[in-house]
Amino acid sequence: MGSGERCGGGAQCDLHWLTGWPAFVDQETGDYHIGEISAAIDEGFDVGVERDMDYQRRVGDPDLGADEYWAQGIFQVIYL
Repeated sequence: MGSGERCGGGAQCDLHWLTGWPAFVDQETGDYHIGEISAAIDEGFDVGVERDMDYQRRVGDPDLGADEYWAQGIFQVIYL
C-alpha cells in the first residue's frame, strides 16, 4: 500500500516508517511523556490536532504520538 491509498473503512492513510527509541520519561511508572532524545520529536503529521495529551500546544512539526515534547525552560503558556 502506498501513500494516499485506502487503508480500510474508506479512510485515507499515509504510511510513515520510523524506527527509533521513544525515550519515554519513565515507562516503568507509567510516565509516557517523550524525553529530549526521543526519535518521535518532530516526526508526526499535521492533521489538525492543536493540543497534546496534557493540553499543551503542538507547534512547528508535531511530535509523533500523543505527547508534544517541550524543552526545559521553553514558555508553554503565558498568563497575562
